[in-house]
Amino acid sequence: MKNILWIPIFFLLTFQAHADTGTVLGAVDGLAASGANTSIFGWACGKGLPTSIYVDLYLNGPGGTGQFIGRFLANQSSEPAVAQACSSTGTNYRFSIPLSPSVLQSDHGQTIYVHGISPTGLPNDLLANSGRFVVPDTGAVLGVIDGLDGSGANTSIVGWACG
Repeated sequence: MKNILWIPIFFLLTFQAHADTGTVLGAVDGLAASGANTSIFGWACGKGLPTSIYVDLYLNGPGGTGQFIGRFLANQSSEPAVAQACSSTGTNYRFSIPLSPSVLQSDHGQTIYVHGISPTGLPNDLLANSGRFVVPDTGAVLGVIDGLDGSGANTSIVGWACG
């Protein structure tokens, strides 16, 4: 009888020790601008897993209420401190998501939310600092020069622009 009681307890303890494997961990670290290009960057992982996970980007609210922008793989090189936070030996947990010109143009001022996608079916939790950053107003002017019209002193540039 004693052995029968210990076997279920052992299995229960083993399951509880690994039940959080794949729990989403991570943070949105900030925005980086280079010229007309702006990216949101940070890190995300599934706890205890050496593989990269996906992240979903939303504007103006988290998943379910915000505007879905896209799914991106957090597979850029990361430092050992990130692997330690992930309780893992992986080396690729960082992401850098470029914000498209159309997002920069039409969505400036909207809050940025990033969900980590659990590869084990656990909740797709928001990363730390989600909602803290906003799409910047870059003041960029978009447009196209289609060509020239006229000749000599009466030449005009033909195209369009908006800001």
